[in-house]
Amino acid sequence: MSEPVEEDLETVARLFLGMGAEQSQAEVMAKQLLKRAAQLSAERGISKVEAAAILLKQVAEAREGLAPRINTEVKSKDSPKS
Repeated sequence: MSEPVEEDLETVARLFLGMGAEQSQAEVMAKQLLKRAAQLSAERGISKVEAAAILLKQVAEAREGLAPRINTEVKSKDSPKS
């Protein structure tokens, strides 16, 4: 798994700074978010940019106090088909 590009880290860190995080905290959060975006990209077969956008949207929603959305379309393999 490749390391995030420094420019990407700075961009995401600036977003967290804008949300009120301190510099060191924003840098750690940016690294974690970009690492998770790379994981999601591999798991779901989507681009890292798309994965990062999903995660940033979740951060913004959480900051606004919105509950996480549950994917209701995913059914277990044992559930009856409709």
